[in-house]
Amino acid sequence: MRKIILALTALVTVAAPAATVAVTTSSAEASTSTTCISRTEYRAIHRGMRQARVTSMAGYYGRRAEGRARSYRACGGASRVLVAYSARNRVQHKYRVSTLASDPLAH
Repeated sequence: MRKIILALTALVTVAAPAATVAVTTSSAEASTSTTCISRTEYRAIHRGMRQARVTSMAGYYGRRAEGRARSYRACGGASRVLVAYSARNRVQHKYRVSTLASDPLAH
């Protein structure tokens, strides 16, 4: 009986950290799986920021727009975020563009 208890204790000791890691990994993947830029992330984008940092914030590389600009989907609305980059892959400008057909400024 003592051997069974020791074996179960060893099994729980080994299995518990593995279960914790698996739960942590899945929740981390869930938070980065969204492919849009939230309002908070949009406000965090500043001139001079590297393109790699914007990509990590957005969760994806974005779609190529005109020139060196990239287009990202904005969360929770019918708009896109355009970020213009310099030749050194640094943010020059950022814009929030409406994609609604009824918006006269959309086209």
